[in-house]
Parts: sequence; structure tokens; C-alpha cells
Amino acid sequence: MGKDEKIMDDLYKIWREAEAKASRIYEELGEDFTHPRFLEAEQHSRKALFAFFNQRTASLRHILLKLQIASDVEDYLTDAMNPACTTIAPRAVISAVRDLEGLCK
Repeated sequence: MGKDEKIMDDLYKIWREAEAKASRIYEELGEDFTHPRFLEAEQHSRKALFAFFNQRTASLRHILLKLQIASDVEDYLTDAMNPACTTIAPRAVISAVRDLEGLCK
């Protein structure tokens, strides 16, 4: 495994753990999207996700992960009331396309 893949694996793991924590807090609070504990955990999760998206990679596995995230959140985001949520799928796609362009050069 190269350095690039290790960095991407670490960033992905950090995001998955942060996302799981936010989900646990959400469930503990009775699905309260407005509670400060949930908002803080969700913000941490989003920062971790964007760090993953912003890291360039030449790994097709990680490019695919970016696209899978876009696919996974797309249905949820279509129905989400929070307009800020709509930034996830486009960022994932843009990031993956940027990485693929780098591979094609």
C-alpha cells in the first residue's frame, strides 16, 4: 500500500467513525436534528468527509469510494430540508472527477 492509499484509508476511517458517532448521538437524542450535541458531532463528521474529498488520490478504489458516497447520500439529500446537505453529493462527484482527470494526464 502506497502513502497515498494509507492517507486516504485513514481519512475514510476518521469520517466513518465520526459519522457513526453522530448517528449514535442522533438516536440517543430521539432523532433531534437541532440538539447541540448532534450538531457538533455532525459538523465534525462533515469536516472529516470534506477532508476525504479534498485529498487527491490516484487510487481507483478511493475514487470509487467517493462516488459511492455520492450515490449513498443522493436519495437522502433529495428529501433533506437542510440546503447545506446538498453539498455532499456534488463535492464527492467533483472530487472523483478531478482525481480521474489526474490519472488520465
